[in-house]
Amino acid sequence: MKTLEKITNIHFDHSLWFNEIRFFLSEINVYRNRIGALMEKVSSKERKKALKKFFNSFRNKEKQLKNIQRQIKKHEMRIHHLTHMNGSLEQISNRRHEDIRDQIIAIRVQIDLLKKEFNGLLNN
Repeated sequence: MKTLEKITNIHFDHSLWFNEIRFFLSEINVYRNRIGALMEKVSSKERKKALKKFFNSFRNKEKQLKNIQRQIKKHEMRIHHLTHMNGSLEQISNRRHEDIRDQIIAIRVQIDLLKKEFNGLLNN
């Protein structure tokens, strides 16, 4: 694959991932607000404990997403830096990009599972 095409593809993925992360962060905020509202209404200690667990789990996912965001930004900065160095674009590693892709795929699954578990709690 030619270097320019490779950079274009990497940037395309980064753009998609940034948008996906923004959506996830917004969605997590909605869930955390819902959990907060439920915690105010619930009197059962067991139920509050379960809600607190979900609140913390969503907060952890938020931290993971922000960490992935930082990694993507660093990768973009590295590519930008290499574009300004003659002949250095070939140094762009697929491994770093694939590591980020794997993290995105994993967090999608984790967030989906967390939402399903939370919705299961609501339905009980």
